[in-house]
Amino acid sequence: MFCKTDLTTNVMIDRNIIDELVKSENIHTKKYTYLNEKTGSLETTYQIYDSVIPFLKYKTAHSELFISGSLPKMLYGNNIREVDKQGIQDFFNLIRNRIEELFNVHIADEYWKITNIEVSKNFILKNQKQVNDYIRNLATIKLPRKTTIPYDNETVWFKNGSVIYKCYNKYKQMKKEKIHNDELLQQAENILRFEVEAKDYLLRDFSPNRLAVELLTEEFYNHIMTDVIEQINERLVNAESKLTTNIFNNDLNATQREMAYSFILFSDTFGESYLKEHYSPAQIRQRKKLVMKLKQSLQSEEEQMILKL
Repeated sequence: MFCKTDLTTNVMIDRNIIDELVKSENIHTKKYTYLNEKTGSLETTYQIYDSVIPFLKYKTAHSELFISGSLPKMLYGNNIREVDKQGIQDFFNLIRNRIEELFNVHIADEYWKITNIEVSKNFILKNQKQVNDYIRNLATIKLPRKTTIPYDNETVWFKNGSVIYKCYNKYKQMKKEKIHNDELLQQAENILRFEVEAKDYLLRDFSPNRLAVELLTEEFYNHIMTDVIEQINERLVNAESKLTTNIFNNDLNATQREMAYSFILFSDTFGESYLKEHYSPAQIRQRKKLVMKLKQSLQSEEEQMILKL
C-alpha cells in the first residue's frame, strides 16, 4: 500500500540529549554547525542514522524534526510485503516509541506532516514472461501530460514535474541490487511493481495540511491508485490497429461504438482535464464502461493486459 515516506514535525528536543547521541558508539550521527548569513546566528543540524528509523534530521533553528524511510522495511525488514491497515497503525506506534526512546519526547500521530510518499502496489502475475510482456507494453503507451521513459526493458516511468509513476520488474530489480536472500527472491519472482511518487498538489488535494493521519490511509491509497491504474488500463488494451480492425466485432450498437471510440481519442489526445471540462461525471463513467466493453471484445480475458487492484 505504501512504501517510502518523508515526514516532518516541529518539536523541542533537548540539545544535551542529542549531543549524547552524537557521542554514542551505537548510533551513527553527524553534527553540522554553520553561520546563517541572514540572521547572523549559529545554527546546528543533526543527522541520525538509526537501526529502527533509517534517517532522522533535526534542525535546531526551527525545532524541525524530519524522518525518512520505507514503511515495509521498517516493519517487516523488506519492501516486498505490502503494508495493510494494521501495518499503518504499527508504523505510527513504531516511530512514536522510537522517538521517545531516542529523544525523550512524545509526538502524537496527528502532528506529523508528509512531504513525499510512494504509494505502491504489487501485481502478482503468472510468470516472468508475463511480467516482461507488461513492461514491454507499458513502454509503448502515453499518458496525458507525462513523458514515458523506459529503462533496459525492466522499468518504465511516466513522469512530469509533479509526479512519477514507476512500473518495474521487482525480481530483476532485486537481482540488480545483489540481494541474495532466496526466500525473498522467490517471493518477488512474478511481481510487477507499481509505484506513484506523490507530493505537493497530490497530497494537498486530499489533505490541505498534508497530515500523515489523513494520508497514510486506505482512502488516500484508493484516491491515488484507482485513477492511475484506470488511466493505464485504458491505454494498455488500446492497440489502435486492433480497435480499427475489430471495432464492429462486439455487442455495442453504432452509437455506442462511436461514443466509446471518440472518448478514447479525446482522452489520449487532450487528457483527463479536457474530459472533466466537457463531460459530466456521469457521462465519463458511462463512456468508460462502453470503452471497457469495447476492449473486452477484442481479446480473451487471459490475453488482456489489465492491472487489477
